[in-house]
Amino acid sequence: VCQGWPLPAADEQDSKAQNVASVSLSAVSMLLMHFSAAGFANRLESAFAALHCLMAWMPVACELALRLDLHKAVAATSALGGQLLVQSSESELVHPELASVLMAALRKLLVSVLEPARLGLPAGLSQDDPITLDDALAMSKMKEAVEIMETWHLDGCLYAMAVANALETANTPGVIQRHKLQESVVIGELRRRLCLLSESGARFWFVRLFEQKLLARCDALPGCLVVEMLDELACAEKSSSPLPSPAVAATLRDCAYLLQVSRDEKKK
Repeated sequence: VCQGWPLPAADEQDSKAQNVASVSLSAVSMLLMHFSAAGFANRLESAFAALHCLMAWMPVACELALRLDLHKAVAATSALGGQLLVQSSESELVHPELASVLMAALRKLLVSVLEPARLGLPAGLSQDDPITLDDALAMSKMKEAVEIMETWHLDGCLYAMAVANALETANTPGVIQRHKLQESVVIGELRRRLCLLSESGARFWFVRLFEQKLLARCDALPGCLVVEMLDELACAEKSSSPLPSPAVAATLRDCAYLLQVSRDEKKK
């Protein structure tokens, strides 16, 4: 898959190209998910090959609008990145070169599924950059994209952003690219859907986004998420709007507690 097949021409009418690209992305995603579950210490060469293969096929998949396959790749790459963070110490990554490639792959995947590249704009902005008219247009286009996504797609994007932020912080201390447009659009859509949030979805956030080693490196995105969700919960309670289940509300408060614990630890 990584070396034997030539990349097909990106043509939505070419079913063969679609099938080849879909099978290739699915195979790479399964490999990455396997590495995240079974470990990658003795499979580094294969992990690098799979990631480079993923990045080679990504433009073709994007042109062919293989959205489901791209979202599967987002989930698999995020899982591997999350596992790398868990295996690392708080001060040092176990495989910094792999972390760098993972971060690059996650950033490109996020561009592919959220589509700001179609406007010729950068995928992200620094934390202090002002919002311009072009940025507002990019945000509008991304909002259109996320409105039709399944909730698990949004959760996958959110986790990919959090992992990429943590890997980026670990590789370049003191330099945090928030990629504000992507984060604000995805979190905004999740806030709009809060009343539909399932207990399993809330538990996914609790287990993945509020994992302590991830929070120790970069807690900005999880912090923004929990503030937005709790604020929406409070607004819904005051206005008698539809509410998520009590279990979901309790899990959100547990997320806020984990965030506070992590920030208290940083102050010591």
